[in-house]
Amino acid sequence: FFAMLYAYRLSERDAGEGFRSNQAPETVINRTVEHVPVETKPPPLDPNSAGLTPEQILELSEQAAKETNISDVEIVLQDDNTVNISLRGPLLFDTGSAELRGETVGFLQKVALVLGKTNNEVHVIGHTDNFPIHSEKFPTNWELSVARASRVARHLIEQGPLDPGRFTVMGNALYRPVEPNVNPESKQRNRRVEIIVTRKIYIAPEGMY
Repeated sequence: FFAMLYAYRLSERDAGEGFRSNQAPETVINRTVEHVPVETKPPPLDPNSAGLTPEQILELSEQAAKETNISDVEIVLQDDNTVNISLRGPLLFDTGSAELRGETVGFLQKVALVLGKTNNEVHVIGHTDNFPIHSEKFPTNWELSVARASRVARHLIEQGPLDPGRFTVMGNALYRPVEPNVNPESKQRNRRVEIIVTRKIYIAPEGMY
């Protein structure tokens, strides 16, 4: 009985080895995983940062002055990269008035188009000479200077149309003259409205609109 079991185990082992010998040798495949960087989508450009450079704003504003034949205007690129457009004298308003004169409307329309290509904040500042104003509408030079700046800002906003949130309106009355008020010519130069295109980008507060 034990001899029979031994013979059976030997025959079983031989059969298994024969079966394994008939199998194809195992093929080992070495796979090299190539590191392909995942293409990440760049963050979208902030639309509030797009716009003209200070040099382009200066150039287009000067071109607007030439096209509308406006002479009594000074356009300067400041050291801090702000652009100052200063409209002076009777070009803008009659004496004691805050109503725009027709000669300057065309120029302001072109300035509004330039501002429409930017998202920069804009300061509009009114100035008067030292002639004291005492009227029912404008009790002092403060009210007159602010009213003139407001009129210019409103015209720019309407012509753009531009976001009113970009604008800051101020009045300095007679207290920031460019030169002493010693004669009619100097007083005329001190009566002015400055449009200052700042380098600060306007971002509307959430929930504003």
